[in-house]
Amino acid sequence: MSDFFSGGFGINDIFDSFFGGMGGSRGGASARTHGRDMGIRLSITLEEAAAGCTKTISYNRLAPCDDCGGTGSLRTCERCHGSGRVVEVQRTIFGQMQSQTTCPVCHGEGKVVDHPCETCGGSGRAPEKETVELKIPAGVRSGQTVSVVGKGEAGIRGDAAGDLIATVEVAPHERFDRQGDDLICTVSIDSLQAIVGCDVEVKGIMADENIVVEIAPGTQFGDHVVSHGHGMPSPVTGLRGDLIALVQIVTPTDVSPEDLVDIERIVAARVLEKTHVEGSSAKHRAAKKPHPKKKRA
Repeated sequence: MSDFFSGGFGINDIFDSFFGGMGGSRGGASARTHGRDMGIRLSITLEEAAAGCTKTISYNRLAPCDDCGGTGSLRTCERCHGSGRVVEVQRTIFGQMQSQTTCPVCHGEGKVVDHPCETCGGSGRAPEKETVELKIPAGVRSGQTVSVVGKGEAGIRGDAAGDLIATVEVAPHERFDRQGDDLICTVSIDSLQAIVGCDVEVKGIMADENIVVEIAPGTQFGDHVVSHGHGMPSPVTGLRGDLIALVQIVTPTDVSPEDLVDIERIVAARVLEKTHVEGSSAKHRAAKKPHPKKKRA
């Protein structure tokens, strides 16, 4: 028996062959076609992704027909009474046998259309321009989807409609690079600021958000400063990631002649001090070096 059914031939097929489908329940309402899902791509800014937003979109779809209410002007089949199946009695040498077959009037639908709707031709759906609002959650990432139930393609003659599925694409930002829930940006300071340290104000991703990035004295080119809790919100927990500022150091070109003289004096003093320290170290090393022993004659 296992070999017999292994090719996909089941007990329902036996009943279909000998008794016209008594073993199955095909036809009727199950034969109706569900509406398909519809997909769109939606581009938003990084600011919109950070705060969350609502987008109103318009698109064309097969919607339930307004003239017939999505029914296609159907009525219940009088032959099968809506079951989609009819029972026939046959006389055989074994006596009377009943068989169940697909209703020849409604073809298993259980419904018939005497006078199809002129607008939809009896399908129960017609082209229509739909407008819906999509609520984009805060922290959404590129590739994530937002669905609106029942706003896809309408089903045939009142069957279930599909969903509208929007795939979100977050556009690149001019100042921030996103890595997970963290935001990376660059801050530029001049070499004098890097020596003494400074505070740099950075405009955050949220509206009216200004972040003070504290640059420590002696910061080097390429160092990064982390400002906790000023990144993107997590779409799961709602907690915000970090803002990571990469430091770029530039040489100032607008130093006044007076300031330049002072800087030159400081540089000269540092060079002299460094030379003195290196000279003292060399003498100290030479003093500690043992003298070579004289050979006896």
